Amino acid sequence: MLNKFKEKLTNMNRDIREAIRSADFEKAQALDNERQYFIITAMKDDAFTPDDEFVEFLENCAKENAELVSELENRIVKLSSATHKTGQMMKGYNI
Repeated sequence: MLNKFKEKLTNMNRDIREAIRSADFEKAQALDNERQYFIITAMKDDAFTPDDEFVEFLENCAKENAELVSELENRIVKLSSATHKTGQMMKGYNI
């Protein structure tokens, strides 16, 4: 069961990373919500018995997730800034 969980979580992280890199922020958010639900549901399953190796895997996922969130936030800030600058330029030309 742990191997299937690891594989699914790894695939979810990959999909989120791809969504962020392609600037599909809505998809990234939806995938992240799905991932959170998946983790919570698995943790509530009585058959789910993580070992030390699995805990380390989850810690690495948490680190990667934090990096993905930072990357997403940075891209949103850059996009917002670029949009603002474009709006200012358009106002300058009375467009």
